[in-house]
Amino acid sequence: MPKGKSNKDIYLLSAVLQGFSDDDCVRARRNIVNALNGSGARIAVLEMVLEKSGVDLAGAMLDMQMFVGTKGRERTLSEWRTIVERSGLQLEAIVGLRTFGNIMVLKV
Repeated sequence: MPKGKSNKDIYLLSAVLQGFSDDDCVRARRNIVNALNGSGARIAVLEMVLEKSGVDLAGAMLDMQMFVGTKGRERTLSEWRTIVERSGLQLEAIVGLRTFGNIMVLKV
């Protein structure tokens, strides 16, 4: 993985981590943290963020697909925060999109 060179660099993970277990998510992010190399680069994670309560049909369907096909699952914001903290990162911002996904911006 190329090393980050400045705070203008960004690593994009799009619809990848949903297929990973929590431990695999942490491991993947720690590898990226090593690539950040103290450069101030950020990580942008485009994933679905489930509502804390209530039923969202799209989220439930995607969660079931993750359950059947992978070790992963869709996660709530608090579950994503836990993974982010375990990875040694901070959640800097959440960008809501008009689709069912969100972009979580992470920094060291």
